[in-house]
Amino acid sequence: TAYEVKECDWSSDVCSSDLDNSTGMHFGIEARLGLAEIEEIAGNFGAALTELRAPSTKKTEMPTAALRTRYLAALGRLNGALGNDEMAQNNLRRAAGKGQADENYLWQPSDRILEFLHIMGGKHRASIDRMVSARALARRRGLIVDEVAVSAMLCLLRAVGGGADAAMAEAQAAIDGANRLGDSRLLAVGMHVQGVAQTWCGDALGALDVFAGAIELASLSGDLPRLYSLYGYRGQALAIANRSAEAIADLDTALHMAEGLGFGFSRPLFQAWRAGALAEMGDPELALPAARAAVKVATAANRPWAYSVGLRAQACALAHSDVRDFAGAERAIRHALAEQSTMGLEFECARSLMAYARILHSAGETQKSVGLARKARKLFRQMKGTSKNPCPQA
Repeated sequence: TAYEVKECDWSSDVCSSDLDNSTGMHFGIEARLGLAEIEEIAGNFGAALTELRAPSTKKTEMPTAALRTRYLAALGRLNGALGNDEMAQNNLRRAAGKGQADENYLWQPSDRILEFLHIMGGKHRASIDRMVSARALARRRGLIVDEVAVSAMLCLLRAVGGGADAAMAEAQAAIDGANRLGDSRLLAVGMHVQGVAQTWCGDALGALDVFAGAIELASLSGDLPRLYSLYGYRGQALAIANRSAEAIADLDTALHMAEGLGFGFSRPLFQAWRAGALAEMGDPELALPAARAAVKVATAANRPWAYSVGLRAQACALAHSDVRDFAGAERAIRHALAEQSTMGLEFECARSLMAYARILHSAGETQKSVGLARKARKLFRQMKGTSKNPCPQA
């Protein structure tokens, strides 16, 4: 709130006026970190980073290890939010290392954000065991908030590899924990990851109601970063549900928020999903430049997942009847598949196989097209586990 910002600012100025006094230094840094965290909650990432770079918080040596870890974790979160992935990962690895050295300080928040960056970068495969350990630690200490947050991250980690049943169980654990606490912000997190898991594992239509509920909760609490992410991921669900115009509207909303508020996290992926929705609408004049721009942005940001999705959008646009560059389309879709297979993105591989089947069908290679469509449907069936979601059709 504005009152909290004013109080933290006043406290920081008073405590920092005597930096030779260790107590004053400690509380001055506490106040400045508190101010940065309030700005972060409000979605003012640039202002929060400015607070952390103030002379009173930029000291090489912090008064305590716990403050130093909190400082590094905040730097990592903010750099990640602004799209500075390499800096974020460096900050968060250092924070996690310092936290683990002090058993009384919670390292899980830094580790969770690092895992999110690993997901975005396609490096999620070794993360599940670490997150299971983190949740066990949170449970031993009775930290329900941390347990909910780790369950939410585990939901994404399991879903990204196509494990529908396990992912939905993790989402339900997050939702149950949020309900126990009566925390609407945490409930929005649980619903958010549930919607994402449903989308990735074949139930995009079912995910739309979940996203709508999460968006309502995030709107009521004024959680702008959560709203930004929700609009982007609902856009993906709408695109998969063949509601391309609505998908583009949601993704445009997310990208406009990113532009206005300085958000960088997930932005290349949202841009690539938007290009894919344009390609599905069948307008290569719009889709092809959008796809090429998405590939360029993803390459510059070193986001292989977004890069592969942009390549798929480019392939679909090149195969359109007004372009008919089937050789170029096949090169792009094969490259996308190779990237997605390397990253272990099962649901993206299934979608790319289906797109490849459509490209071959348009090129008149019916037999190859049918074979790829069967392979894609088999992969969709493996992912959806015991759920009743229908497999997409070629």
